[in-house]
Amino acid sequence: MRSHAHAPGFTLLEILISIAITAMLVATAITAFRGIIQIQDRARPESNRAQSARVLLDRLENELLGTMLIMKKPFAPRLRHPWLFVGEDRAFGTNDSGALRFITSNPARPPGETSETGIRMITYAVGAVGADDRLALYRSEQRLPRGMQKRIDLKFAVPVIHDLVSMRLRYLDAPGWRDDWDSTDLSQLDRLPLEIEISLKLYEKRPDGTQTPGPEYTRTVSLPVRPLTRAEEGLLDPSCPGGLTLRGCIKRLQLLITKLPKSQRNPIVALRRNAPDRCWAPEEGSQILDQLKNALREALHSMPDEICG
Repeated sequence: MRSHAHAPGFTLLEILISIAITAMLVATAITAFRGIIQIQDRARPESNRAQSARVLLDRLENELLGTMLIMKKPFAPRLRHPWLFVGEDRAFGTNDSGALRFITSNPARPPGETSETGIRMITYAVGAVGADDRLALYRSEQRLPRGMQKRIDLKFAVPVIHDLVSMRLRYLDAPGWRDDWDSTDLSQLDRLPLEIEISLKLYEKRPDGTQTPGPEYTRTVSLPVRPLTRAEEGLLDPSCPGGLTLRGCIKRLQLLITKLPKSQRNPIVALRRNAPDRCWAPEEGSQILDQLKNALREALHSMPDEICG
């Protein structure tokens, strides 16, 4: 009988070579995976810092967009006038540590917070953390005072960001940028800057655990509302969210309303005569007030809510 040929198979040497190659591929993959994890670990703190800086700059920008300033009456006592915008150029050692105090109708509200709304005096200033040399940015908020409170301090302030290297503030005037601002000074009396540049720099950790200054995050904010005269002060109500009554809102929208066709303008004028002068911001109003708001929104789209708060 003819014997069958043996089926082809792997020799021991071939199996050992295959195992060695597989082990090398696995080791290479593990090394690459560890490298990716290390890169992610190094990038995560940087991403968190960038996110913290963006959140803070967003918060500051929203508050600055609501900046309000009322001009002082001629010859009126200066210290009885609470409206101001003050930016100080400070330094901790060689680092910029600006401070800012202003009045806003748009104070920041963390998610879920039910604190009061209305016109507030906001202060931001850099200060030390405990007895350490580390710095943090502090914020305080209070109701519009009866008189001038110009001195910037950290009383009642709470930290809003830690591991701060520096905060630099610059203010755009007609001639150019400057490092400070004082609306109570004769040279800048009752004036607001056109724009504000905010630059933040935070510490980042090195692989050995030590800290080093990280990149600088910068935001430029334009101030849309110019200072109001004392005659226009009656348009404001500190108890209103956004600070404006209906009369104040109509005053600001008057130029846009006059450009509307009669078919849209006349119903608005008629409703305005009968509507109560309450806060513009959403609240429980009368039927006529709600009809007026809806008519303005329909005719001017989103402008009433953007301008009136």
